[in-house]
Amino acid sequence: MPIPRQPLPFQSVVVASDNDPYCRLERARAFAQDWGSRVIVLPGAGHINADSGLADWPQGLKIFGALRRRASWRIPTPAKRIPPVPVCGVS
Repeated sequence: MPIPRQPLPFQSVVVASDNDPYCRLERARAFAQDWGSRVIVLPGAGHINADSGLADWPQGLKIFGALRRRASWRIPTPAKRIPPVPVCGVS
């Protein structure tokens, strides 16, 4: 199933690692750009999931708290991209 690439209609954060074996940092940044998401890079964290050894992960709770605050302040998401108008008769 393809991953959606259009802007998300809500605040979001992409938490990525610079050595994730499943999602290269460049790809995570591209998703964040397309979605209008903020990017946080965790150096050397590998693939960020329940098996990555982060345990209670206070940093993750702090990131989540900041996201909740931004959402409650209703900070608008980035404007949708508008494609350029084609010029007729120009080749």
